[in-house]
Amino acid sequence: MYDLTKSSMLKFGINVKEVNYGFVEIEAKSQEVALEKAMESYFEGNVHWGNCDTEYWPTGQDEPINLPCSVANDIKVVLGYLWHDEQKSFQESDSSDNHIFNTLKKLRNYAGLSEFVDEDNAEV
Repeated sequence: MYDLTKSSMLKFGINVKEVNYGFVEIEAKSQEVALEKAMESYFEGNVHWGNCDTEYWPTGQDEPINLPCSVANDIKVVLGYLWHDEQKSFQESDSSDNHIFNTLKKLRNYAGLSEFVDEDNAEV
């Protein structure tokens, strides 16, 4: 049987920009040498990473959606707790338009979390 829900799906280009903030302590005789050593530390994986900012915006749109990493991580925790139970409830529901699972899918997209997949339609 032909699945009408898949035929009405659209594809969107989404730009993603992640800016990470890190710190490395360097002992050097000059700022130039310190910068050089900091770059070496970065490439060796010896940077202490702190917060980051993540932005999402549709291709062709100027304004990104700013989403700090801490918020994205909080969304991931909530989705991890609710995703499968609410997905099952959504699939069994008669009134799926107002179901909380629709909101969970939006949150997943805002946070850029591809590991939460809609089992009925893997491309969602």
